[in-house]
Amino acid sequence: MSTPTTTTTAPRSLPRIRPESLLVLAASLFGLAYYKWSGAATAIAGVRRTGAWTRSADALIHAATVPSAEFYIERIAVALVFGVLLGAGLRLCASPAIIERLTAGGSLAQRQLVAAGSGVPLMLCSCCITPVFSAADEAGAPVASSLALMLASPALNPAALVLTAMLFPARIAVARLLGALIIVLAVPLLAERIVGQRRAASRDVRVTPLAPGTGTRFVAAYLRSLWRTAIESLPIIIAGVLASALLIQRGAQLGVAQRSDALVLAAALMTLVALPTYFEIPIALLAASAGAPALAAVILIAGPAVNLPSILTVWRRIGMKAAIVLATGVWLVALMAGLAVRA
Repeated sequence: MSTPTTTTTAPRSLPRIRPESLLVLAASLFGLAYYKWSGAATAIAGVRRTGAWTRSADALIHAATVPSAEFYIERIAVALVFGVLLGAGLRLCASPAIIERLTAGGSLAQRQLVAAGSGVPLMLCSCCITPVFSAADEAGAPVASSLALMLASPALNPAALVLTAMLFPARIAVARLLGALIIVLAVPLLAERIVGQRRAASRDVRVTPLAPGTGTRFVAAYLRSLWRTAIESLPIIIAGVLASALLIQRGAQLGVAQRSDALVLAAALMTLVALPTYFEIPIALLAASAGAPALAAVILIAGPAVNLPSILTVWRRIGMKAAIVLATGVWLVALMAGLAVRA
């Protein structure tokens, strides 16, 4: 009589990642951290020293469409370069097998917190984070996780939250923090529930293969990844910024809005327009000084969270339903926060 045997499946090991890939990704991260965190420290120190915000947003909101778009691109140029470099590096390192292993364990809440925590230190604006979002989604990150990463970078920017607490009444600062948390942690879950947990492995994954080889092969692979990241991200960003600049001109009269119907339109406008990092602050200060604290809260919540370029990127990567859920969720959270501040 034979003795039955049991077969155990050994856990799959992670695919080997070339050290050069990690070095490129680490260099991009360290460069971005130095640029963003040193700039954040300077901004906070300036407000602490003067007690006021001294940077103007006139060139963005009062210029004609093309000059406004040019000003925006100029303001985000360095951060956008880092976003593209980081997205290209992530494509080299984050294969579907790695993403699947990293997201296989833990509860849904844990995965969302990890994804959001990964985005917060980047402090990239809604446009500049899109190459990183695209790379994470392409590698197979769950819909909710990739969206949380994308939203956390601008919405939970720690320096922006500190500056808001320094410059605005407590109820507006609290509204911004709570609204951002809902947008980052809840809206992506709703989007995933509606569109399903589609993974990049089932959507024509084209992550750059990194088989062992010579340094020349690695450089070629990195340049391909860099080209793909740039060519997929920049046209959407430029087109979205131009459309956003046009919307800013059309919505300039909402600067003193306080009525509920005007807040509805203002929340929709701020969900779509593209703002460089911290530029929601001077615009919100104008609203607050005009006696519209509810509008200030709407601007601070919806302004940095998403914009036309990021919504269009989600549409292209995940689909129309996800983009609509994202935009509607941000609009609704900002509107509710504004109404709560006004009450």
